[in-house]
Amino acid sequence: MGSSVETDVDVLVVGAGPVGLTLANELARRSGITLRIVDAKDAQSKYSKAMAVQSRSLEIYDDLGIAQEAEEKGFIMDGVILYGGKGRMLPITINSKTNNSTPYPGVLIFPQSDNEELLAKALKCRESGNKGVEYNTKLVSFEKKEGYIEAKLQDTKTMKDSVVRTKYIVGTDGAHSVVRHELKLPFYGKKYEEEFVLVDCEVESDDDPQHPFHKETNAFTYLHDQLFVKFPYGDGTYRIMLTRPKEQEGTDCTLNQVQKIADSVLPVKVTLKNPTWISVFRLHSRAVDKYGDDERVFLAGDAAHIHSPVGGQGMNTGIQDAYNLGWKLAMVIKNQASKKLLKTYNEERHPVGAQLIQTTDRWFTAMASQGWAFDLLKTILFSGFGKAFIAPLLGTEMPKQVSMLKVAYPKSSLCMSVLSPYTLGKPSLSAGQRFPYLKGLKVKGGNSVSTHDILRGTHFSFFFIASKEKDLDQVTDTISVLNPLVEGGPGVAMSLLLLVDKLTPPSFPTEQLKSYEVEDKEAFKRNFGITSGCVLVRPDGYVGYIEASGQKSKLAAYIKLYQ
Repeated sequence: MGSSVETDVDVLVVGAGPVGLTLANELARRSGITLRIVDAKDAQSKYSKAMAVQSRSLEIYDDLGIAQEAEEKGFIMDGVILYGGKGRMLPITINSKTNNSTPYPGVLIFPQSDNEELLAKALKCRESGNKGVEYNTKLVSFEKKEGYIEAKLQDTKTMKDSVVRTKYIVGTDGAHSVVRHELKLPFYGKKYEEEFVLVDCEVESDDDPQHPFHKETNAFTYLHDQLFVKFPYGDGTYRIMLTRPKEQEGTDCTLNQVQKIADSVLPVKVTLKNPTWISVFRLHSRAVDKYGDDERVFLAGDAAHIHSPVGGQGMNTGIQDAYNLGWKLAMVIKNQASKKLLKTYNEERHPVGAQLIQTTDRWFTAMASQGWAFDLLKTILFSGFGKAFIAPLLGTEMPKQVSMLKVAYPKSSLCMSVLSPYTLGKPSLSAGQRFPYLKGLKVKGGNSVSTHDILRGTHFSFFFIASKEKDLDQVTDTISVLNPLVEGGPGVAMSLLLLVDKLTPPSFPTEQLKSYEVEDKEAFKRNFGITSGCVLVRPDGYVGYIEASGQKSKLAAYIKLYQ
């Protein structure tokens, strides 16, 4: 078979699921970056392993300009029913509206295939000269050479080979990643003992129509002698996942087998019909010990880590992997940062993936296990105490725990806090944390905006915080320190946040600096911890540098980390 050399590209993305498409969008919205995104499948998948989009991922979608459409096409899950057999039911109302720390509280049910469609459409709309997703295109192998990587691709229809020369390869090609195999990275972990069935089908019932089981926006979990979970798609169809009886393991599954289990465990009689997908599988909990080679080849999403679906964290973690890597790749490609910046991808994201595997493993073990401890837990859950106190607590705390808003990089070399050593307790905000969401930043003579309105885009964001006139003295000098990011980088959106009414900022020698009066000053103090100083926020919305007024500035040293 003959080979032809393709035009060189900056990045070859292998795998066009939500993770690869997020990365492609991150790169494509920055001018001057060329990329190809390939997938061995013949078309976008019709099936969805993942169902939920969490708050942090929706914030990323907001930055990419697609959050509103995702919300319109999906729906917020507003309840979970825990069922432990006859007479033991715990309805939990999800009270996500009490979470004011994000513009996207709650769990959005928006299946993986819909995410792929939305992201692929957004990619096509970006004026970057990219080809969109190239399906029927398989990565066969790659070889790292001086100054580039030579990747061998194959058209899975014609079996014709081609070669592409690329600066970087990112493997977002799932649990059986070709990129990971080519890097010879072991996939450490375990396989769970239980065999599972996943079914997408319609659920019909005339039995007790007012029963909360039937509510279209409720999820249902049976917790007794086996696991049976039902999630709504919102269109009359449902995702069902269950453990298989031991005697059925190793064989194909039929809808009739699932129906018999449903008849034996559900609180109402239902008829399962018109399945679009029946899949038998085993869950794995695995991860690589390094997300690539730290230089030219990287892994993200399921190519780097897989785990149980409890909590709906998998797809979201992959999306956030891509979001972390994208801006760093872009800065290096555009010669706005040194290549050492790429090492911080593994440094920051590997601990997140490792912690996720531990957490989901504990959650899954708690849900699927049997024994006296589990029986005691169920007794408490389904008691009057559980209904009166535990259910409301779970309804408030569950969406916060799965939101992924608390993911942070406190030990990252790309984060620096210069705060008073005399502050009691843990600071409200420190480097490595997600920058807080706060509404009510009022432009003089204009409308109010939120912190996320300022962050939106591919730039860094710098916030001067002033509560007295003296705090304004250092603004002009600080602006000059930011020049490497302003003139030789992706730009900096500069904001002056005024915490005292009628504090009039002087004229500054830049049109980039915008002044805002903070309307809810108490909320600001709770979230930010400092009332004067400055914060530099990275393009991914995480605090890179924070400095309290009165401390010796290390901002110039921090900016040198990128050089």
